[in-house]
Amino acid sequence: TSSFCPAHIGSIIVVAALNENENRAGFSNYGNSVDVAAPGVDIVSCIPGGSYASYDGTSMATPHIVALAAMIKLNYLNSSPAQVEEAVKSCCRDLGTAGWDMYYGYGIPDLRYNSVTPPVNTPTPTATPTVRPSQGPTATPRPTATPKPTATPAWPTWYPTATPVPTVTPTPFRPTWNPTATPTPFRPTWNPTATPRPTVTPRPVSPTPTPGGSVGEDKGYQYRILTNGTVLITGYDGQGGDLNIPTMLGGYTVSGIGDGAFKGNSSVRSVRIKGSVWIGESAFDSCSNLTRVYFDGMITGVASRAFADNRSLSEIYVQGMLFQVQSDIFANCGSLGSAYVPGMIDSSVQTAFRNCPSLKNIQITGLVSW
Repeated sequence: TSSFCPAHIGSIIVVAALNENENRAGFSNYGNSVDVAAPGVDIVSCIPGGSYASYDGTSMATPHIVALAAMIKLNYLNSSPAQVEEAVKSCCRDLGTAGWDMYYGYGIPDLRYNSVTPPVNTPTPTATPTVRPSQGPTATPRPTATPKPTATPAWPTWYPTATPVPTVTPTPFRPTWNPTATPTPFRPTWNPTATPRPTVTPRPVSPTPTPGGSVGEDKGYQYRILTNGTVLITGYDGQGGDLNIPTMLGGYTVSGIGDGAFKGNSSVRSVRIKGSVWIGESAFDSCSNLTRVYFDGMITGVASRAFADNRSLSEIYVQGMLFQVQSDIFANCGSLGSAYVPGMIDSSVQTAFRNCPSLKNIQITGLVSW
């Protein structure tokens, strides 16, 4: 974590991700700046279109800690960021190696077992009132008022003050501020009012369109449903022109663009990629009329030669996030001259830029993560 921004900054709370067994998630980063850990696997999240999907990531773990920090701040409005951070750490149940470690930090915040030290706010000294002399020689000086004692804030009742019980076996999480609720597992189901989502049976690969989209966004796509209930685009035989890759197909979230899915398609002039997806090998290889590519979503990976041999490609725009790309994704793109990055990239994208000799105009106004 000390090699990546913003996780290398000492004044922020760095959150690692856990799976449902409270073990470190395999994708979670680690290092000497990790402070705490929180659930980050199969976390139900709101997605565009008014529906829900389960995602993995430290981005899914961080909101748990944000909520806890907000609760502390609401009860102690004058707390500094450093005081809030110490309060978060003080209520952690230890995980991994005893004490702090680079995979779990101080552990997972657990308000049931640990007493919490409230943020300490030093009261501002009360100034001694100045007594002005009266106008007459016989006037009695005004008595000095005794300042009222500063009240000591009480720690909110939803934080127990019991002595930590390290030998207690953790039970499924149940918020202490709702004692009448029926205990539920820490890992939420995708629909709180229904039974857990059943295993999805893959459908045959077919160009089934998504209802309600405009022409060019929902027709001609071939796809298959993965075992995790998301869609992988495997082909396209439509007449795209300026093509917007849909985020939903057949009622399922698009999570990837497969190997060679658009390879050799001469009808596509521009491609706009939204949502949270990865892009397979040679996915847009040899699209002879492709001139512009827009990365508007969170592109989690781009495989080898994904945009290679596109002789007309001249501009790319990273308006979202683009990470973990192979160095040859723009191979043999001799007309690619400009790259505009108002979003976020990592060092692998810069390497891909350097391997494209025609790329002379690179404007990075966003963030570069190392």
